Amino acid sequence: MDDSWDVSKAVRTFDAFPKASHHYVTHSSRGGIMTIIWTLLTLYLAFHELSSWFDGQEEHQFSVAREIGDMMQINIDMTVAMPCDVIQVNVQSATGDRVLAQNALTLEGTTFDTSSAHLLTTTTPHSPPSLPSILRASKKHTFPSRKPIKNADACRIYGSLDVDKVQGDLHITAVGHGYQTQGPHQPQHLAHDKMNFSHVIDELSFGAFYPRLENPLDMTASVTEEHWQTFKYFLSIVPTTYISSLPPSHAITTNQYAVTSQSRPSPSSHSSGKPPGIFFQYDIEPLELTVRDKRAGLGSFLVRVAGILGGCFVCAEWGLKGVDVVLRGVLGRGRGRGVGEAGEGEGLLSPVEGKEYF
Repeated sequence: MDDSWDVSKAVRTFDAFPKASHHYVTHSSRGGIMTIIWTLLTLYLAFHELSSWFDGQEEHQFSVAREIGDMMQINIDMTVAMPCDVIQVNVQSATGDRVLAQNALTLEGTTFDTSSAHLLTTTTPHSPPSLPSILRASKKHTFPSRKPIKNADACRIYGSLDVDKVQGDLHITAVGHGYQTQGPHQPQHLAHDKMNFSHVIDELSFGAFYPRLENPLDMTASVTEEHWQTFKYFLSIVPTTYISSLPPSHAITTNQYAVTSQSRPSPSSHSSGKPPGIFFQYDIEPLELTVRDKRAGLGSFLVRVAGILGGCFVCAEWGLKGVDVVLRGVLGRGRGRGVGEAGEGEGLLSPVEGKEYF
């Protein structure tokens, strides 16, 4: 027992953190306020460091596209200010293949409402969403359902269709204009004064359908009073892969695109060969973009948190000393007083015996 006591006593001599007796500790309201401020500041900085570590830093890497001539999915949800029975939707690729897209899509009567949309030309540029927000939004859903309206003056076109992963065009035109239908049943030629290609685009994306991911044309509207109006959208598509390194690590593959638009009245002449309508011309870039997050190791993160705790503690101590110096110099009072400086009726503790002097 004596040996263990000697060992314990010897270890105490190497204590790098000597403890001051409670007789020498002076508590003050300023010290309490500084402790609260230090605690709140430390918690805020530690939480900010933790959030930064979880988010990581995005690394963007471009590479040559590995897949050429594969299939690609187009997701569309838009409303055109014309009845469904006078609208035709077609896709034509650079290889000359044409697909009657309305057979794969759903056309339903609805009301034409632009209250929740904005003009593409008046959108305010915003920074792209961060990788964590994209991964949180990358959940597959179905298109939102609406109650169809019979004999409506507007048509909702929505759904997904597979096309060749090459340059192509998605056309929305009026029956009897733009495409000649083969067979005995020719569509009726729609009168020019019945045309109105004003439209609202709720969703236009390429690849897997993630409706919560934002795209440049989402919730945009174009309205015209002209009957023979042409709207053209030129889209440059870049295949993109988002990879998260946090467990469980996962990746999503989708497509980003940049868009420019053009709107003009078409010559109301059959000889011009340019029918009115809504035309999406998309081009696949021969590049692939990989976005992945990088973060420091767990050890580095713990070292940074420890540095925050120690730095805040040192700053708080120096801040409290500075406040005391200012109060002593300006107001003539400080945090503590020595023996003989006590005011009337105040007792002081003896640093030796711990007794009160009156």
